[in-house]
Amino acid sequence: SVNLQENRVIWSDEVAAIHEMPAGYSPSVEQGISFYTPEWKEKITKVFTDCAQKGMPYDEEMEIITAGGKRVWVRAIGEPVKNDAGKIVKVQGAFQNITDRKRMDEALRERESILQKIFDILPVGLWFADKNGKLLRGNPAGVKIWGAEPRVAPSEYGVFKARRLPSGKEIAPDDWALVHSIKNGITIVDEMLEIDAFDGKKKIVLNYTAPVLNDNGKIQGAIVVNQDITDRKQSEDALQDAYRRLNEIIDFLPDATFVIDCNGKVIAWNRAMEQMSGISQVEMIGKGNYEYALPFYGQRRPLMIDLALLPDEVFEKAHYENVFRQSDNLHAETHVPGLYGGKGAFMWGIASRLRDASGNIIGAIESIRDITDRKNSMDQLRKALGGTVQAIALVVEAKDPYTAGHQRRVADISRAIATEMGLSPDRIEGIRMAGIIHDIGKVSVPAEILSSPRKLTNLEFSLIQTHAQSGYDILKDIEFPWPIARMVLEHHERMNGSGYPNGLTGDQILPESRILAVADVVEAMATHRPYRPALGLDKALEEITLNRGLLYDPEVVDACLRLFREKGYEIKE
Repeated sequence: SVNLQENRVIWSDEVAAIHEMPAGYSPSVEQGISFYTPEWKEKITKVFTDCAQKGMPYDEEMEIITAGGKRVWVRAIGEPVKNDAGKIVKVQGAFQNITDRKRMDEALRERESILQKIFDILPVGLWFADKNGKLLRGNPAGVKIWGAEPRVAPSEYGVFKARRLPSGKEIAPDDWALVHSIKNGITIVDEMLEIDAFDGKKKIVLNYTAPVLNDNGKIQGAIVVNQDITDRKQSEDALQDAYRRLNEIIDFLPDATFVIDCNGKVIAWNRAMEQMSGISQVEMIGKGNYEYALPFYGQRRPLMIDLALLPDEVFEKAHYENVFRQSDNLHAETHVPGLYGGKGAFMWGIASRLRDASGNIIGAIESIRDITDRKNSMDQLRKALGGTVQAIALVVEAKDPYTAGHQRRVADISRAIATEMGLSPDRIEGIRMAGIIHDIGKVSVPAEILSSPRKLTNLEFSLIQTHAQSGYDILKDIEFPWPIARMVLEHHERMNGSGYPNGLTGDQILPESRILAVADVVEAMATHRPYRPALGLDKALEEITLNRGLLYDPEVVDACLRLFREKGYEIKE
């Protein structure tokens, strides 16, 4: 209390403790007011004066600084006390330390401020409704979605004009997810709606609704989250359209074509594939674990499309019959036994990786073409070509039996060397064909020189050397599938340029011609000639060994030596 006549404050021990003063401390009014913080001194002076002079009670929350320097919030209550004559003689009141409550209030306000900021910057629409279902408030994203901030009661939900997808049925006011959520205490997730926004735009939104419960578990209202997926839905629809168009294109391709994902699941199987395999799209779409191989082989076997999905480091080394790599594509020609009801067919195929926009492999596609007729035609052509080559060889044989036998043996040795070097079957066949007729030009050399039992004169030897050019001239206009004429022309060229007829060096000479050159020398030295007995295989191998890299290609020499010395190859008479 405050004795106005003595201008003295009488504090209880509890009040003194709040101010961190000793018990029984009784300051003057001015000293008591001095405990208040600067921003509150003027306020407490006024309310105390009004109470003491005008009889106005007060109830204020203010901040004081204790004797120990602490800032403490207090609630100060005061009222005037009058004597019998009605004169105000003192003011009495009470203090309450409310520091903890004030700090809690401040923390709550800070939390509310943070939540408000989150509420305002959320990219999805967020709405609050009371327990009666009335929308109270929406955040900026929600307002943007709807084009306005409606505050409506449940009976007015019809103003939203929304339809539930995929049915497209318009939603009545009593059928809104918000109504069901509050009424039944349930959360409704991922409800897709088409709305007519208040700005006149149609939008597709995902709607999430959940009830809000108090500490006792009673429903106090609900929150509604809206996510505008209009652009995403349009993109998905566009992708679906593109996917459908792509499937239609694949479906009408003349080549049998199918597509798998990275797990081997079939995601496309076109009509040509149906006809070839005898298995329908319905049976194959969605099949996993590489079951697409079954129509081809009757059991699981690797196909080119499998290789396309291999990791890069494995893909680089992948080999499937005569598969070769070209960028991300694999090509192959092979016989597939399981097609056309088990009759089988020769097929040509190409498989390629499918990648997403980031370059990641997401699947593979393979197209297959029936080349059985072409293969049969090619085989017939090759047989006919082989017959033609044999007929040409007979021309030489008719003139010089020794030369004919030499050609056959050179062809065999050349084929063996090419095989040892790992050349493709097609190149090996071309080398063999060239070997059979590589001395065709000798038909222009007089027979008596070819079969002469004595050492040839320089002039006679120069006539023999013309056979390479003559052979080229005979063959150059014949359209072989291999460079036969050039092989015949170059089979006496040497790596250092000392050969004939053109003195070619190194890479100027075809690899096939280098093989023929080594086979020709080995056969000529190892077998009998009219003008000398056989020098023997050891002398022949010594010759190519000593001149490895000088006259003869090192790789060819090494392959030839392996054949004779390690694998026991023998020259057949």
